[in-house]
Amino acid sequence: MRGSNEFTGGFALGDTMTSIKQFNANRANATKSSGPKTAAGKQRSRMNAVKHGLTAATLVLAGEHADDFDSLRAALQERFQPQCVLEDELVERLAVTYWRLRRVPLFEAAVLEARKRHCRQLGRMRRRAEEGASPELAAVGEALIQDAQYGDAFRKLGRQEITLMTVAEKTLRTLADLRRVDQEGQGRALRAA
Repeated sequence: MRGSNEFTGGFALGDTMTSIKQFNANRANATKSSGPKTAAGKQRSRMNAVKHGLTAATLVLAGEHADDFDSLRAALQERFQPQCVLEDELVERLAVTYWRLRRVPLFEAAVLEARKRHCRQLGRMRRRAEEGASPELAAVGEALIQDAQYGDAFRKLGRQEITLMTVAEKTLRTLADLRRVDQEGQGRALRAA
């Protein structure tokens, strides 16, 4: 009976489920795509996860220096001196999170500059300047208006920044909790001895 929850060969027969014919067609189509073939295509594909660099799979983006990240990581390692693999992983997470947090002001400035350029091209800043605002203030104001109307990049960057700050805070708290538990365990072991 169509629409029931009967199962046949692992497929539900119903109005909302994929039919066996559709499933087989999807499977056949999927075998035709095996990904990029050329070195350039593979390089592009490798960077697919890199969107804005705040949630990117690739840690060090073009224009950044791996040595700077290594210095940040070393400073955090020195500060926290991890005593086990778990602490080491938490310190690594902190390094990655702080590295991404450093990008937020740079990305905000880049968005603002791009919006200002766009407004200049549209000639809107001249009108604002003629209304009494300084040209630079007019440019910033118009860029913010443009972003709010058409892009909302600043709000998205703000949300990413808050998310990253929350990750950093939770990681620090987890590291502190882990150390407290370790110290309590050592204290109990000393008292028992």
